[in-house]
Amino acid sequence: MSLPALSVWNWTALSFLLLLAVWQDVAHRRIPNTLLLCMAPVALVLAAMPQGVGMVSAVAAALVALAAFMPLYLLRQMGAGDLKLMATVGLLVGMPRVTALCLSIAMAGGLLALLWLWRARRQQQEPSVVAARMPYAVAIALGSATHGLLVLPFPPVPSGLLF
Repeated sequence: MSLPALSVWNWTALSFLLLLAVWQDVAHRRIPNTLLLCMAPVALVLAAMPQGVGMVSAVAAALVALAAFMPLYLLRQMGAGDLKLMATVGLLVGMPRVTALCLSIAMAGGLLALLWLWRARRQQQEPSVVAARMPYAVAIALGSATHGLLVLPFPPVPSGLLF
């Protein structure tokens, strides 16, 4: 079964959200609640639009994303901002896309964690100290981008937009 493409608006909102989240997470090691509180209603409005993923699908995807990454939060491997970011990403992509997206993000997070541990070893730092400071928004963005480019169908470009 083929899924319809996400709307251009969903892609734009997702890209904007992830760029701002990565910037904040790398610079300050936190993702501001204001960013997520502003984007969640936008995601819900986009879900309700005719080309949207649907309100039920969006909310279900947010809950799936929360459930998928809650163990990392409980083990203190991910911050609360990262968990809320995952819920907001779920609102934007909907079901059933979010399940495979969570897997892509988890794989990106694992690869990023290995790179951070390798970096700690090269700098002869305690790995737990370096891992505690890893900005997981980077993994969320990398996993989302990779998944989007390889798996999700892109919306058609409106005629007259390019030429």
